[in-house]
Amino acid sequence: MQYILNHFIYSVNFWILSVAFIYAYHVFYLEGNLLHKKSYGLHVKRHMLGLMISVVFVLGITLGNYLLEGIRHTDMNIIYIPFFECIIRLYGVFQGDSYSIVALFGNIILYIPIGYFAATLYYDRKKNRSIPTVLCAVLAFIIELFKLFAVKEFNINDVILSTLGGFLGVYIFRICYVFNFRRCSEKLENLTFKQCYQLLLSLVVFISPIFMLLYLFR
Repeated sequence: MQYILNHFIYSVNFWILSVAFIYAYHVFYLEGNLLHKKSYGLHVKRHMLGLMISVVFVLGITLGNYLLEGIRHTDMNIIYIPFFECIIRLYGVFQGDSYSIVALFGNIILYIPIGYFAATLYYDRKKNRSIPTVLCAVLAFIIELFKLFAVKEFNINDVILSTLGGFLGVYIFRICYVFNFRRCSEKLENLTFKQCYQLLLSLVVFISPIFMLLYLFR
């Protein structure tokens, strides 16, 4: 786990910046392309590439150490009680513990791009919207199973946090889908309260990881 945290800390800043640029490209450059089916098909390959890169990045961060070192014998460390360790990590966050900050928000941030790009492939209202979130949960569970057989470690809380990250990624895409960004060129008073709320929430999701990085590297 310490190996993962060390490499995650050094790479997450570049990853967050790249993801932010990808989101900005989808939101402001493509504008209505995400909102119209006839234009959306032109960007499916880009979305699939983004999803593949996101998955490979997560696998490299989480399983890279185990693949290099191979299966080794360690003491059994299985945490199957949900939310208890999340509460402990949250308490550590308020205490200013950098380990708790990365352990709590790291899993969430890692899976936001996966949820986002998976949602782009299931944007149609007729399709099941829960599929992208389920895919994130399955991927996180498979990673934990690999850790269980490789180093006898399994943490259900990591699966929960990863699923939450995937859900946030899906929700960010839903904001881009529902909120028509072409209205940003209109006067502010023409925006409804719901649209202002969605726009503010998306900005918070984009900006909060940067503040976390500034806190870690202060």
